[in-house]
Amino acid sequence: MNEFGDVGKSHFIDLNKEESPYNLPYTQKIKSCEETERKLNYLLDQCKRNFITVTPPENIEGFLF
Repeated sequence: MNEFGDVGKSHFIDLNKEESPYNLPYTQKIKSCEETERKLNYLLDQCKRNFITVTPPENIEGFLF
């Protein structure tokens, strides 16, 4: 989001500036994403430590199946 604002083509207005960030409806989803990212980083680190090669899928279909 910052990159959009940095190029000067977009302007973002915080419509919830009086609301605590912890009370916003999407806060739990962001926390869930961060926790998932933390777990994935841990797994990747363990793979590196155990010399396991992790190959990303070539396309989204390869990821889903």
